[in-house]
Amino acid sequence: MLTFDTDEPGWQDRFWLTRDYLPEFAAVLAGFPPLAKMADAIGARAEPVPVPWDCADGLFEAYWRRPGAYLEDRVRRAMSVWTRVGPQAEQRAVRSLGDDLESGRWAERNGDLADLDAADLGLRLLVS
Repeated sequence: MLTFDTDEPGWQDRFWLTRDYLPEFAAVLAGFPPLAKMADAIGARAEPVPVPWDCADGLFEAYWRRPGAYLEDRVRRAMSVWTRVGPQAEQRAVRSLGDDLESGRWAERNGDLADLDAADLGLRLLVS
């Protein structure tokens, strides 16, 4: 089962998109059961699922090293997160990200990502 780890303190800061542009993501996962509880319920262990920089899946975290993709409506429409946070949060996040990409601020804050082949953004595979 693919799930998300919200047990680790500061989990909201693992991904620049949720940290800097979409803090509403935390509310989407607010009622999420703890990872350990889910794993125990099915007798599983949790394995990290690093997201490769060129992930083609289209899941929310897929474009962590290609931030301009989040500006594309067709990309966002494939992700349920945007529906869950609502149009006002989406529009604000997209506008702010676009401004930061244009000004170079995004690159200043996240330039270290260019050297990574994969990132642990909290996805976990429960394997029993």
